[in-house]
Amino acid sequence: MKPLDSDDLERVARILERHISPIHARSMLRHVLSGHKIQPLQFRLADLATIRASLHRGFLLFTSEAVAARALHEISQLGNVSADPIEPCMIEIKTEGDISVARGVVRKMCEHAGAKPFTLQKVTTIVSELARNIVSYSVGGKVELHGKPSGSGRPIMVIRASDNGPGILNLSHILSGDYKSKTGLGRGLLGCKRLANHFDITTGPRGTTILVEIEL
Repeated sequence: MKPLDSDDLERVARILERHISPIHARSMLRHVLSGHKIQPLQFRLADLATIRASLHRGFLLFTSEAVAARALHEISQLGNVSADPIEPCMIEIKTEGDISVARGVVRKMCEHAGAKPFTLQKVTTIVSELARNIVSYSVGGKVELHGKPSGSGRPIMVIRASDNGPGILNLSHILSGDYKSKTGLGRGLLGCKRLANHFDITTGPRGTTILVEIEL
């Protein structure tokens, strides 16, 4: 097999070849680089953060999600390159229109990170519910989005929603699943908790902060 144009690229290719055929591995790698307008001779490990989502999509043409995740995790360890392709973002939430903005922003972030359609739907649902709670039960707040790496090699979307409202009474009852809500607050929060990999909430008379994590 003909060597690739840089030592760093060759290191990536050798990992790919442990999971899919050498021909497919090298062809896919060159196609991904071309799509990002990166010359193979100029490729460096720092470029992995840029091409990671495209590599993931390419892998899924030849193998399963589980195998793709293992391979990408191995690749992300080269030179301790971060596996997090998600740029931090903050959206002010005051009106119904801001809910749509937040949903659109997180959708684009997840698509860029290579999220699967079902996971994409879960994340957009969570952001929509949290933003709607801010509009419905406070005078305003914000939704902050950023990513972090996980042990599986897939990025984690971190969602932090905060407001300056009066706080949530009977929180433990609301999250128990037995709470009957006329406003929908309990259903929205409980739904977010069930969709998330991690859910944490702090609330009091000075406001509420909700932290949600979901692996993409």
